[in-house]
Amino acid sequence: MEKNKPILSICIPTYNRAEYLDKSIASIVSQNEFNSEDVELVISDNASTDNTEEVVRKYQKQYKNIFYSKNEENNVDKNFPTVIGKAHGIFRKLCNDTLIFLDGFVNYMLSIIKDNIDKKPVLFFMNYANKRRRRQRYTVDNLDSFVKITSVWIGWIASFGIWEDDYVKIEDKYAGCEIHFWQAKVLLEIVEKKGEGIIDNVHLFSVQDIKKKDLSYGFYQVFYKNYLSLYQQYLAKRELSKKVYKYFREKLLFDLFLPWIVNFHFDYIKYEITAKDDIAKLILCEYQHDTYYFYFCLKLKLNILKRYIKKFLKEKML
Repeated sequence: MEKNKPILSICIPTYNRAEYLDKSIASIVSQNEFNSEDVELVISDNASTDNTEEVVRKYQKQYKNIFYSKNEENNVDKNFPTVIGKAHGIFRKLCNDTLIFLDGFVNYMLSIIKDNIDKKPVLFFMNYANKRRRRQRYTVDNLDSFVKITSVWIGWIASFGIWEDDYVKIEDKYAGCEIHFWQAKVLLEIVEKKGEGIIDNVHLFSVQDIKKKDLSYGFYQVFYKNYLSLYQQYLAKRELSKKVYKYFREKLLFDLFLPWIVNFHFDYIKYEITAKDDIAKLILCEYQHDTYYFYFCLKLKLNILKRYIKKFLKEKML
């Protein structure tokens, strides 16, 4: 290991979420292992107009291993590679500004990095998001196995991490930001080249509930059109099998779109959407000719019914 270089960089891109960021930082610095030369916290502020800078400066007075920078303008998803590029660590872990890190997170991350620092395989942190995957760790040796296990969660920035060596080799550091899936694009490219990867499935963090979530970028365009376009490239090159591609597309419907459609139905006010597109209608049109379409519609209706019953019982108890 290189001297005077941290082993782990915790990289947080943020924008106008001072309240959530404050709690997230607190959950990191409270861990004993954070206060060492092995770890640093790097925050890239995407031109926030709230008191984000004030929150970070408060912690910087106490900890010398916290680094903060503020972009002159909001560069949207370009802030992901930006914060990774500002880090100094051997392994750089991208994190949402809404995460609450569980006790032992820092120590666990340091341990898994040290164990794999020689071979430097892809490290992906699924955080037990897929309850059907019960093992704590999966080892993969090709793109098919990686996509099948990570499924729709490959696009979650909280799961993303990259070795400094791999980041340096990226020619166009911002390619993929335009489709809002920089992290997924980079992961797929590295897995294709390296072949080997480790998917960690230990619960390491929780997510704070956001009062108002901005989806004005276009939920349907990004999570259906853009997301699938990444995999279609590998399908065309025969790096990804048709079987796994179809599997991913089906999981996209059941594991991503189903809960989101239900959420939109009950909590529409929580989301900032400028587009007038009917997201449920657009998604259902895309899948209407698939064999599992009617099963999905049934499952969707049952999920909505369950939410109505739950809501009714909750109101009755008040």
